[in-house]
This record gives sequence, structure tokens and C-alpha cells, in this order.
Amino acid sequence: MDPTLEWLNTTLDPFLIAPFRLALEWTGQSMPSFLFGLTVLAAVATLMGEISMGIVYLLNRKHYRTINEEMISHHNLSIQAIAQKDKQSYKACNRVANEAFGLSFFSKAALFAASLWPVPVAMGWLSYRFDDIGFALPFSVPYVGSEVGFAAFFIPLYVVIRIGFALMKKRLPLFRSLEEFIRKNEEPSEPVMSWSDLGVKAPSTPSEPSSPASHSPSQS
Repeated sequence: MDPTLEWLNTTLDPFLIAPFRLALEWTGQSMPSFLFGLTVLAAVATLMGEISMGIVYLLNRKHYRTINEEMISHHNLSIQAIAQKDKQSYKACNRVANEAFGLSFFSKAALFAASLWPVPVAMGWLSYRFDDIGFALPFSVPYVGSEVGFAAFFIPLYVVIRIGFALMKKRLPLFRSLEEFIRKNEEPSEPVMSWSDLGVKAPSTPSEPSSPASHSPSQS
């Protein structure tokens, strides 16, 4: 094993193994203790990832704000160009707006990726501790076999906990404040225009002659 990874695993080991041992002392059963330890590890990985994602956003908040402003600005310019029947300007502004949207999308994807770094660290430690332990399956699974390792339990637990945390984090003061900061940081300086803002009415369909009451002075 790489000396750096060896040092990392031995440094983290006393902290990460503690929930497993604590549960084993409580229950005296290995499997429930193993699942409890994995759940705690997945929860810690989720929390550390979310905090890291927030820090990365704060450090790059001006970048995200600039991208959002550029996307909205050129979107509005493209709609205004349509209102002026300037097809060439519309295409140019719309192209820039689409490029800004793509940049925003991939920037947010990179931001999410920054929250995943605890997963390989956790998986590396689990391999260090439990790589030689297998769990027999009641039947053989193609490409898997009749036995699985810790990953078959940790990865589903992490996904479930990550989804659950995403649903409840707005109730947590720290993450609620972060969500509010992100909302204000990306709040556009100009309203986002839509096609309805062009003021073009849809063509009316032929109808029966209106009644005399419809031509009253108040409606003329």
C-alpha cells in the first residue's frame, strides 16, 4: 500500500472504527454492528461532502454570480431582438445565452463532484479494514457471484442518506443559511423575460357577431 494511504488509514482508523465497536458492545452481534457502523460512516461522508460543497461555492461565489448574470442578460437581449425583428442579433445573443447556460450547468456539476471526495476516502478505509470479509448471497448473481463485499452495503446506504439529507437540510440552520446566501448571490439584477413579455397576442379565431351590448361606450 502507498505510504500516504497507509498513514491516512491508520490515522483515521481509531475514529472510524469506533461506531462499529460501540454497536458491537451494545448488541453483541456482528452484522447489526457492521450495518450501524456503515450508516454512521455514510452519514459522516455526506456531511463532510455537503460542507465541502458549501465552502467551494463560497470561494467561487463571484464566478457563479457572473455566469448567472450573463446567462439572464443575453437571454433577455435575445427576446428583445425578436421584438425588434432582428434575427441576426437574436441568434448571436441566444448562442451566448446557451453557452452561459452550459457553463453554469457544468460548474454546478463540478460543485457537486466536490462533495464526493469523502466517498473514496471512506471506501479506502473500508478496504483497509474489511477487504477480506465477504457476505454470502442466497443465490448467485451474474457478474457478481455468490458473495459480496462491504461496497454492496455502503454504496446503497450512502445514496439513501444523501437523498434523505438533501430533503431535510433546509431545516438545518447552517445549510438553510447557505441556501439563502446562494439564492441571494444568484438573484438576477434584472427580471428574466419570457415570450409573453413581447406583448404579441395570439391570432383570434373567427367568431359570431358580437351583441350590441359589447359595443357600449365603456368598452369602446
